Amino acid sequence: MSRLSRIDSLPAPAFTRPTADQAPAPDADPLARAVPRGTDPALASLIATMARGPAVNFGARAPVLRLLQSGAASSSPYTFIEDSCRDWPGDAVAIRTAWNRGSLASFFAEISEPGVIDFDQRLGLLHVASEPLRAALSRMDWAETERHLPYLNLSQDLPYDVALSYASEERAYVESLFTVLAQLGYAVFYDFNEQDRLLGAQVDNFLEAIFTRESRFVVVVLSNDFGRRRPHVFEAEIIQEKVPQERILPIYYRNRPCGPFDSLYHQGHLWLDSDGDLTPQVIQHAELISKKVAADVSAGPLGRR
Repeated sequence: MSRLSRIDSLPAPAFTRPTADQAPAPDADPLARAVPRGTDPALASLIATMARGPAVNFGARAPVLRLLQSGAASSSPYTFIEDSCRDWPGDAVAIRTAWNRGSLASFFAEISEPGVIDFDQRLGLLHVASEPLRAALSRMDWAETERHLPYLNLSQDLPYDVALSYASEERAYVESLFTVLAQLGYAVFYDFNEQDRLLGAQVDNFLEAIFTRESRFVVVVLSNDFGRRRPHVFEAEIIQEKVPQERILPIYYRNRPCGPFDSLYHQGHLWLDSDGDLTPQVIQHAELISKKVAADVSAGPLGRR
């Protein structure tokens, strides 16, 4: 029996958008205050839906909002993903991840009719085909929009919420953990999600920057092989020597022999039963990590560390 069931349907995030029959009327929707006066009510409702984006957990990023803001600032009806990444460097990881996972294309296909606004997955291209929609987006009060989205992390304070460090033997577990955390709306460093950026890079410097300066937390999956084999030695040394312990979230194997990270037993950690079904463990771990990220985002830069 496989240790990992398919994650075809993930748990509903803690924060969810109201259904159509629960949604407030456009004039009662706080986001409507940011929409230009005189905008068609149906169009105003569409803009509010897009601004909120998919349902996510507290402290998540807002790649759809960032893409809309980039498009609104352009004179062209077309906006490429990389244009938005340059406009919003602190959210570039979240924007690229949403593109890579196909969530941007599926979101726009779900909420809009053809010929209004759509996203080309192959090209990474947003097309605002409707002239009235383009005009409304160009006149949006984006500061007011952001003010009514307090559950999102719009600070661009760090590129990554979580960085994943692990031994290659645990790729199945880690890839599933990445998938759930990304669906909950967080910016996550997972090496296989960033092969294009790793290609040709000085890998040691690349990883050191992510682990030490660019991530809110570093999740270390402490399997029997982590820190013992050559490919993982550098990561283990960097995390032990340069990452503050309060930013390390350890996940220990049950029945794991003594290893170089035994000192972390004295701080809070999670357990991974490598012989059991990994799917419920992935979901539980992702929800706990989500709460940790949300608390740190809520604390703000002055209350953090």
